[in-house]
Amino acid sequence: MRVKQSKSKNTINYAIIKDIKVGNKRTSTIVENLGNHNTLLKEHPDMEPLEWARLRAKELTEKEKEENKDFLITFSQNKQLKQNQLNEYHGGYLFLQDLYHQLDLPRINKEIQKRHRFNFSLDDILSRLIYGRILAPASKRSTLEFSENQI
Repeated sequence: MRVKQSKSKNTINYAIIKDIKVGNKRTSTIVENLGNHNTLLKEHPDMEPLEWARLRAKELTEKEKEENKDFLITFSQNKQLKQNQLNEYHGGYLFLQDLYHQLDLPRINKEIQKRHRFNFSLDDILSRLIYGRILAPASKRSTLEFSENQI
């Protein structure tokens, strides 16, 4: 991340920008607008605004590096897998979950559940049925077993 100065007739505006590569082209996006020269002088009288902006950019860069650290998962080749145990999880329903929430079905299910005083979660049942029937069409029982393997 770096500091961008926009000079105008009366003042200088500071912003922190980040370079992003999209395909073969490089573009930049604004991460944080810091304000103009006069307000930064008032907020941080002990430092020059450009100096403070560079320190802030360095802080944000370090914070981003911490959040995006790589991690290594190790597997043992000698470890035996348990028999009749499923070792995979299906994440294909995640895009359907987004559509489900865009249609506002959880709110509708809550209203129906309150009106009829159901003791079970109508939203959980409907969402599992929809995801299961679209991704792996099967009986109700097979759909229930399929939904247990979702993330």
